[in-house]
Amino acid sequence: MFACNFFYNLFLLKLKNLGIIWTMLLIGNDSRVQAAIAAELEQVFAGEEDDCEITTEHCRQMKYLEMAIKEALRIFPSGKYLLVLFRG
Repeated sequence: MFACNFFYNLFLLKLKNLGIIWTMLLIGNDSRVQAAIAAELEQVFAGEEDDCEITTEHCRQMKYLEMAIKEALRIFPSGKYLLVLFRG
């Protein structure tokens, strides 16, 4: 049972990483999106020190970044790989 849970958790971790990789690839290929995210981060962290901790309040203010991540996951959903695993 331990081995099954281990491999299942490892597979889910890979799926999460795949979503992050696709998101970074899509953001990296569009300079307009990069500029908009950079501007949003400048606005959210304006007046903060360079080494401040990122809080949930900061994350709530990052609307454009949230939309970019959701769009990347819409275009390249990693959930479909779960169907392949369970059907195979």
